[in-house]
Amino acid sequence: MERIWEKDYGPFRAFGYVAPEEMDVAEIFENDADNVDEIRDDIYRGNKVWVWAQVKVYCKGIELGDSSMGGLLYKDYDGIKKEIFEEDTHDIVHEALKGARASMKYLREVKIPSQEQLTSQFMEVIMACLKYMSEDDVADMAHCNEFFLNEEDEDENGMSLGKGRLW
Repeated sequence: MERIWEKDYGPFRAFGYVAPEEMDVAEIFENDADNVDEIRDDIYRGNKVWVWAQVKVYCKGIELGDSSMGGLLYKDYDGIKKEIFEEDTHDIVHEALKGARASMKYLREVKIPSQEQLTSQFMEVIMACLKYMSEDDVADMAHCNEFFLNEEDEDENGMSLGKGRLW
């Protein structure tokens, strides 16, 4: 997918992307064989672009909405950029923004536990798992997750904590 457009809408930033359409042109256009063959030839020679477009809307780097449309035949990418994204003639920008606003509304209503509560719950889960693990499994898990201190780790008094000590 190639990004060809972006625009800010208040707290949101919308990005417009295009990618080659995988569907055959005959699935969209009338079954006039001469016309379809001519369109295919124009696409093959680069005289026309046959794509699908997508708009993704973000807020603070988090995707909150998207919308897409396929079967777009244009002379060039400038035409797609202008008509599909800037003028929004097919409402895909509008639909993506609508989805982003709905996501934002939903997220505002979510009650998020405090950091301390999440840490406490995480530790309860870890301790419950450790009950059922062998000593070797615990050591492997600690090693894989880098729960061991390195040789050069020191305490607050500058004393070496030693190699292989579990946090």
